[in-house]
Amino acid sequence: MCESRCVGRPEMDLHGPPARDKSLESVQGQPQEPVSVPQTLTSTLEHIVGQLDVLTQTVSILEQRLTLAEDKLKQCLENQQLIMQRTPS
Repeated sequence: MCESRCVGRPEMDLHGPPARDKSLESVQGQPQEPVSVPQTLTSTLEHIVGQLDVLTQTVSILEQRLTLAEDKLKQCLENQQLIMQRTPS
């Protein structure tokens, strides 16, 4: 199910008043049959998942590089402070 992760689709309230969700109840009361998904949709979704994996890896690498840059900047600032303290005014 999509839940609240889907963009542009409101989350369905399955715990609302029974009178409000009569059509939902009638659908849930019937046995569900397997849904046939077209191959093009399946391959498109698999491609999207693959692209999301690539994006996730890219963000992870960028986070690592940012952390290294921040650590190096911190070290430079600490060294600068030491130099300023040692230099006679």
